[in-house]
Amino acid sequence: MLDNGLKQFIKYIKYDLHHGLLMEWKKYIVFSAFILFLCLKFIMGHSSVLAFEDLEKSLSAGDLLSYILKGMQFYQPSLTEIYVPEFTWIFMYMYITFSVSYYPLKDLYGYGQLMLLQSKQRKYWWFSKCIWNILSIGIFYFIMIMDVFVCSVITGNINIMPQVNVQAYYNQMIVTSVNIFQFILIVCVVPFVVTIAISLFQMMWAVLVHPMVGLIVSASIYIMSIYFSRPWMMGNYLMLMRSHVFNPVSQIIAEKGILYSVAVICSSGIIGYVGFRKKDILANYSE
Repeated sequence: MLDNGLKQFIKYIKYDLHHGLLMEWKKYIVFSAFILFLCLKFIMGHSSVLAFEDLEKSLSAGDLLSYILKGMQFYQPSLTEIYVPEFTWIFMYMYITFSVSYYPLKDLYGYGQLMLLQSKQRKYWWFSKCIWNILSIGIFYFIMIMDVFVCSVITGNINIMPQVNVQAYYNQMIVTSVNIFQFILIVCVVPFVVTIAISLFQMMWAVLVHPMVGLIVSASIYIMSIYFSRPWMMGNYLMLMRSHVFNPVSQIIAEKGILYSVAVICSSGIIGYVGFRKKDILANYSE
């Protein structure tokens, strides 16, 4: 038999899974279409390049993933060259950020408020939203991997590893000594954990202060990471081109990124809960 507290917590989780995931299916369709667009754009562009470059003919699943998650090279101020950020990278992560930003506040000032007032257990609401947040990020990356797999079937190369010449030509990445475990760590584990950390950090600010503050904080992390390559700037770990695995002179080390992210996840969860216990949930931001 489950005690009453656990039953209430499970009720919150089920509610969030239904309203925060299943009822929000449209945003995942849009994201899937965007990823498919990037993959098909790369495949068609590669076909044109083959006319004058000696590269592997078919792009692998690893090549497509690398293309989506490559990010950009380190920023180096120059008087002669203009540094142009990779706007598809910015759009993708800002879309994920925006997609997971509004539901907790929408719920807090909607039906979720009634559930809170009835149960009088704020910890269930907060930690249920943390679980929802993690699952939401997981769905985005799952969609990305599935779309890449579909496109790799089209190219006829479902190999998860990136190809040496393709990566050297398009992304200036050295992959000759990269094994499959390192690649999975860099393209699957690290982006997933780092994105969760940024998302929970944003949710903490959004719930405790203001939704716009949360968006500004997360956007600032991404934008500042473009121009500052410090290891503590979380956005750097979302760019394969800056990873130590592909760029030996880089200080962006995957293990550090995971440790920093776990620290942010834990602190955001704890600080968010403590702050939410004292928050006036009857106040509305529109007032």
